[in-house]
Amino acid sequence: MSLLLSVLPESWRPYAKAWLAVIGAVAVTLTIVLPSVPSWWAVVVSVLTALGVYAQPNATLPNVVETITPDGTRIAGPASPLPTGSVIPFD
Repeated sequence: MSLLLSVLPESWRPYAKAWLAVIGAVAVTLTIVLPSVPSWWAVVVSVLTALGVYAQPNATLPNVVETITPDGTRIAGPASPLPTGSVIPFD
């Protein structure tokens, strides 16, 4: 079951659980702050948020950080903090 994976951009998909938790936290905050909402709604929204975070599968990040070409040039991969394809300078 992938609750948010279809609506999140590709780069955000590994963080779907975190996004679901943030959305739930905002919803609970609104149920507490708004005076017209019954107080028991905060409990309902909290439980639904916890169940949603539990049901959302953990996503894995790509495990390729860099590629080293035969001439020794290091090139950033998808999991690198640098833009993909940029040349990584030697230390």
